[in-house]
Amino acid sequence: MADPVDPIIKFTTPGGGTFDLCSPNVDGFCTMTLVNGAGGNTTIGADGFANFAVKNVQDPASFLSVDSIDFTFQTDNLFQPFSAFTNAFTDAFLQRNFGEGCLISGELGCVLPNPQGTLEVKYSGIAKPADPGSASLDAIPCFLSEGCPTAVGFVPFSSIDVTVHYVVSHLDPDCCVGIQPGVEATLSITSDVPEPSTFVLLFGAAGVLAIKRRLRRT
Repeated sequence: MADPVDPIIKFTTPGGGTFDLCSPNVDGFCTMTLVNGAGGNTTIGADGFANFAVKNVQDPASFLSVDSIDFTFQTDNLFQPFSAFTNAFTDAFLQRNFGEGCLISGELGCVLPNPQGTLEVKYSGIAKPADPGSASLDAIPCFLSEGCPTAVGFVPFSSIDVTVHYVVSHLDPDCCVGIQPGVEATLSITSDVPEPSTFVLLFGAAGVLAIKRRLRRT
């Protein structure tokens, strides 16, 4: 069996603005949905991965910085391992939200949950000095002979729910100061599986070493 793909959700500054973030209410919160195709932008690509950016469009004179942002992604395979990283916040959080029903039920209840559902990815915390936030979830073993989920990443072209919180912040740019007014942050979802070109390089290097050893022997 091949090693499971590990979707890595990276949220980093600086970035190139794609989606403008919503403006806060009196409590500093706002919610929005990133819709695929809005403004010609893509949320999740056909391969289940993504690369887009969000922008804090608040007036720089307001000093309103994003101190937490929560993304909810739709997926058909919550059994995947997941990891998250950010250089803009001090904390990263991951939570699986399983769909209704179970693949397998037992006397004690659900033995193997429904792999369809959502993954919540939250980045929060601003401070200086600080270390970048990260988090991970291990894969969930599927012991079925058939019927285990095989989808990779997230549902292509699906919408993404976002909850944003703002605070007044006068921190100078550096890790980890959230998303300051006028700043863009990139969210990229990639795989840790090596690219085919990487395998070519590895195999090529191995071939060269084998030839060198053979020449030494002769």
